[in-house]
Amino acid sequence: MNPSGGVHCTIHDYALYVREHLLGLLGKGKLLGQEEYNTMHSIQVTTNLREMYPHMKQDREASFGYGWGIIKKEQGYLSSAAGSGGTFFAQMYVYPALNYAFVGFTNCGDGGKVLSELYKQVTGLD
Repeated sequence: MNPSGGVHCTIHDYALYVREHLLGLLGKGKLLGQEEYNTMHSIQVTTNLREMYPHMKQDREASFGYGWGIIKKEQGYLSSAAGSGGTFFAQMYVYPALNYAFVGFTNCGDGGKVLSELYKQVTGLD
């Protein structure tokens, strides 16, 4: 079982979805108003990740919006979301302070590390 019930779309449509979130956060979205995007991408809850994922060895807190991980960065908030159907992995980042959105896919279920490294190389961000 997964929270969204599964998402099935083309890579192009997925990129358009992420771009819409970036534009929405900048007040230029077409689907919702800026206030709704701001609510989705603002911290709604902060929790210890080991409570969510008992197998994790790290004991650290994480913050979440509605469907997005929210990370406080030097220049503002970065939103992140990822998912896997077992045989692929998708990662997206939205960083409105830098007018930046990123979408990456791999054809293996454990591609998160590779996409995180690619994101760092492409953006120069950590």
